[in-house]
Amino acid sequence: TGKSSHGDKPSSVSANAVLEPMTREADTDAFTVIPILGFTGSLIVALALVYVFAEAHIIHDSTESWVLVLVVFAYVVAAMPMWMLPIDVALLQLQADGCIHEHVGLYYIWTIIYFVSLATAYFTNDYARCYVDSGGFTMRRKALLAWREVRDWYMKVVIAGC
Repeated sequence: TGKSSHGDKPSSVSANAVLEPMTREADTDAFTVIPILGFTGSLIVALALVYVFAEAHIIHDSTESWVLVLVVFAYVVAAMPMWMLPIDVALLQLQADGCIHEHVGLYYIWTIIYFVSLATAYFTNDYARCYVDSGGFTMRRKALLAWREVRDWYMKVVIAGC
């Protein structure tokens, strides 16, 4: 019972002690690879969606390219929880196993993602849509009409909610 198969020396190293550093190294690699692949994949999908579904006059008008950038940004932020979730679950499991102490950094990242996603979903995308559909001839006029439409819409929502 305490002897190894290579002679009569007692085995002092368990299989868990040998495998644990490799597992931690694989976890560290996964924590690096998943965000890089997730962000890259989200960006590629967002660019493809904008390219396929954006109106042609917006794609070719350089003064309105900021609308496309805004939409790509919103799509990437909306996709972030899909590739952040495996990291969150893995960190919670490592914390439950006692391998790491409380990992509060990810909590702040999730908070930022939620607020940015909320802002892009409820405000920025509405503004971009109103800007494109405003009917103004100049950039300044389109922006003014879009701000008014968004302001009026959210004023109605606030009044209806009270």
